[in-house]
Amino acid sequence: MTTVRAVIQDPYFEQPAWLSNVEYRECVYLSKFSTPADAVLFLTLLCGYNN
Repeated sequence: MTTVRAVIQDPYFEQPAWLSNVEYRECVYLSKFSTPADAVLFLTLLCGYNN
């Protein structure tokens, strides 16, 4: 079985108003054990990456 991982390098960290505030961490992994805060931080970094 293969594993797919999303990697965001040099993230731009400014949260959109529609996402709840979370503490910035250098590394975020999403799995079935992730917390809602992990998902929000991942989305924040993804949105910043697309800016």
